Amino acid sequence: MSKSYFRLDTPDNIRDTAQVLGFDLMNQFYHGNESGRVPGLLPDYHYWFYQGGVLMDTLIDYWHFIGDDTYNDIVTQGILHQVGPSHNFIPRNQSDSMANDDQCVWSLAAMSALEYGLPSPGGDHPQWFDLATNVFNDLAVRFDTDGSETCGGGLPWQFNRLQGGGFHYKSAFTNGCFFDLASRLATYTGNETYAEYAGKTWDWMSRIGLIDPDTYVVYQGAHTNDNCSDISHVIFSHEAAIFTHGAAFMYNYTNGSDTWRNRVEGLSSSLLDRFFPSGTLVEIACEGMRICAPDFPTFKGLAHRWLGATPQVAPFAADSIRPLLRTSAQSAVDQCTGGETGRQCGFYWESGEFVAPGRNELDGAAEQMSGLAAVLSLLADGAVPPATGRQPNQMSRHRTPPVPSITLT
Repeated sequence: MSKSYFRLDTPDNIRDTAQVLGFDLMNQFYHGNESGRVPGLLPDYHYWFYQGGVLMDTLIDYWHFIGDDTYNDIVTQGILHQVGPSHNFIPRNQSDSMANDDQCVWSLAAMSALEYGLPSPGGDHPQWFDLATNVFNDLAVRFDTDGSETCGGGLPWQFNRLQGGGFHYKSAFTNGCFFDLASRLATYTGNETYAEYAGKTWDWMSRIGLIDPDTYVVYQGAHTNDNCSDISHVIFSHEAAIFTHGAAFMYNYTNGSDTWRNRVEGLSSSLLDRFFPSGTLVEIACEGMRICAPDFPTFKGLAHRWLGATPQVAPFAADSIRPLLRTSAQSAVDQCTGGETGRQCGFYWESGEFVAPGRNELDGAAEQMSGLAAVLSLLADGAVPPATGRQPNQMSRHRTPPVPSITLT
């Protein structure tokens, strides 16, 4: 087995590791800033639209947590290129296959830019807050209209009726993304309307059985043709993590209510018990048999990011979350030994051995992105927390000093 290039034993080494992983990710897999390519997207035919939004959001964490603005212009360019004519992340070249969760994930990148104080676009470009609220408004209308037609509420996965099955499936992640966006907007603005939609989403998820009220397990979804009576009991880490993250913001918004504290504790405990069986994040629905779909490697990075950010707004959660994130991140980088650089990351962290993501040179961006996200999650504690209505935009208070550049080839 090849020896890993990376060390996570000190804050400086964690930052150095993040820089190297970020360099390899952008150098090998991202070409959206090159002539003739599409800003904001990973290579066509290999990645879904939402994964470009995940990349932009991860790079915002990268800047905020380590103080390296190398990719900020790429992030701003990528987000603005995908806003679409209505400034709601429905670009024309994606409209035929667009889903509610695609649109929502991109809005979370705008929300992170807003909370962490990424410099706003100049000129006539839409601002981060406008982008986030435009998507919220779209989703709220669909929640009230499309949602009320079946299953007593909830957002369908896709919003175009012509998309068939996707319109008739209520997914946990779609509703979790809306819940997270609403919770964060409520906390940022203090506006009760956002909090009401977060509460309605939680209540519907619990009532229908997609969140088990006793165990806090988050299940994948349900079809509307049987009024959501037949729940898919498949579970994924990112779905549990996004509800944990959103619940933490609601805890903050409500000034520490027992209700939301209990939900954060229940969700995080359930997630950590099931997905970190030996301390390392495992995607239990598919990893053991190695039958994971091409975008599933993205889920681990999302889970790490949202768990890592949870104690920023719900500090009581740190003691249970932090040790497992550290163990898991170490396992992640221990197997980043592949490719021509000897630093490429794979998906099977617990095995300790790099497994090549695929037979095409374009495969592997999701694995590399999740490796980076796992490392960055270790730095969330030391970063300035998201701006809230009680703690205005902290752009001028950006704590993390710039780190020295590392020369790589």
